[in-house]
Amino acid sequence: MARETTAVSVDQDVFDARASRGEVGALERRPYCDAKGRFVAFDCVPTQTCFCQSEEGERLFGEVLYTGPLQNMPCGCSRFNEQIRKLISTKVPFPVPGPRCTADGNFNPVQCIDRICYCMIQTSIYFLKYFGQNLLTTTQRRATTACKKKQRS
Repeated sequence: MARETTAVSVDQDVFDARASRGEVGALERRPYCDAKGRFVAFDCVPTQTCFCQSEEGERLFGEVLYTGPLQNMPCGCSRFNEQIRKLISTKVPFPVPGPRCTADGNFNPVQCIDRICYCMIQTSIYFLKYFGQNLLTTTQRRATTACKKKQRS
């Protein structure tokens, strides 16, 4: 049974051909795909960094130091913002704000819209708790602490 031709499968074939000719560099890795045949959420340069990438293999916001071959970066926030940019932002005449991301491409644990805040699961778009706080009197640190307590319960 032939595999479906996707951008990642084409990149894998190119890598394999280069590897068979001995043209692959020491820090190059074969592209990985998910169950849908698209690029996985992140890619790593061994001994250097790992970074978030779109389903098409484009580099996105989110980066961490490479800590070994069993690295995991869901990059949910970066990918969600990329979807907003591709699906919505092109159709409206003004910027569409997305969720705030942490440096590794995950969701910031506290997301606020106007004065309504949500405790987020950092690796998904789902929220744990809604709390209407006046952000003029609630600091980000206190809101983050409240979310961490909710996650433990």
